[in-house]
Amino acid sequence: NSFCTLLEATMPTDPQLLTAIAPRVDKHLLLPVLKFASEKSADAALKKQYSQAVGALTAQTTMPGDHLSSEQQEEVEKNFGKALKAAGALIDLYFNNVEGEGLSLKLIGKEFHEARRAGKFGSTELKENGVKPRNIRALYDVAFALVDSGNYAQAAAVLKVHNEITVRDAADADSETNARVRSALWGQYLCEVLLGERDASKHALDQLQQMLDDRAADEANKARADLLHWGLFHWFKNRETSAFLDLLFTFDKADRSKTYLYANVVQCMAPHLLRYVAIAAVLNKKKRATLTRAARILDGDAYHYTDVFTRFLVELCIRTDFGKATALLAECDKALADDFFAADLRDEFIANARQMLFEDQLRVRKSLSIASAASQLGMTTDEAELWLVDLIREAKLDAAVDSVAGTVRVSGTATQKSVWQHVLDRLENASGVKSSAMI
Repeated sequence: NSFCTLLEATMPTDPQLLTAIAPRVDKHLLLPVLKFASEKSADAALKKQYSQAVGALTAQTTMPGDHLSSEQQEEVEKNFGKALKAAGALIDLYFNNVEGEGLSLKLIGKEFHEARRAGKFGSTELKENGVKPRNIRALYDVAFALVDSGNYAQAAAVLKVHNEITVRDAADADSETNARVRSALWGQYLCEVLLGERDASKHALDQLQQMLDDRAADEANKARADLLHWGLFHWFKNRETSAFLDLLFTFDKADRSKTYLYANVVQCMAPHLLRYVAIAAVLNKKKRATLTRAARILDGDAYHYTDVFTRFLVELCIRTDFGKATALLAECDKALADDFFAADLRDEFIANARQMLFEDQLRVRKSLSIASAASQLGMTTDEAELWLVDLIREAKLDAAVDSVAGTVRVSGTATQKSVWQHVLDRLENASGVKSSAMI
């Protein structure tokens, strides 16, 4: 609650949905988002507000800075020393603790995985080395002291061991221990994603998702909404937007209640994430069935949330209004540059969106002016002609470029799907259900 109050006091009104996303993520995840927004903002007053927000959030941590007095810093170090001592046997068993360098794992890479398979993190091994439950609780305290101080690499190492010891028995543990295990998993994901550890953050995210499936529906859906917000940092910063869509549109034949479960959470609890559904759908345009489902959801929820990305997809895939879609694409280009999650995907998004735009035009028109295409693409006529040739080849359209007339002529059958294409579409849809089944 104090964190949300802080955000309300320091966060500016933000077009990139920071005010909607911020209360759902940890302050350590929010800091790089705010710093990015501050760097991108051309408005001096807004830039100052972002900088103040960064300072206010940093002041809520024990990260190095002027916000900590020498007495406070001494207190932080004293408390960390106590936690480290209380973890005792676990520190000696799994870590190197070099003064001036901090904690590091004794086992790394393959050695760690081999130790896991050999049961080196099991209860028998722990008992033989004198590890008590209080040592495990203290290890948790050590990890989060490191997180709070911004030592993500050391924290990730500590949480990796903590979670290896505790996760497998979490279901049988008491509620307090279970909550601590879940918190440690969130913490490990936070550290790995901030360190840019793609595989490790994916593993932690998968563990969180699996753990959520075992919780009561109401409680789990709140946590699923959090997972979707936290997951943006992995899916979009690591170019794994396909995994984001797969999670949203999962079809479970054994349990229909789990079909589109995460998509339902977005619609009911976090409609602002429809922005990223639209972006991911364009980035994965070859998933035609998913693209169509996403467009229908965006159209149906337009009364609830809409922005340039959702409108672009609706105008192109539902309304088939190429003029509006072209105008919206220009707005998307500007918006992408200021979006923390999607800025690095800007070129790929625009390239895919252009291909979708012109591929659909060629499917519904008899001819297309190369000069008009060049104007829309911001290219010379020669460049546009070569681009259209590549598009026709990639999309396997029955069309030909007439350089003399300056047009692309489309065969009368080009707008009709072949029997083979119908079969492919049916196969792609075989694992899905109609979007009308959505809540």
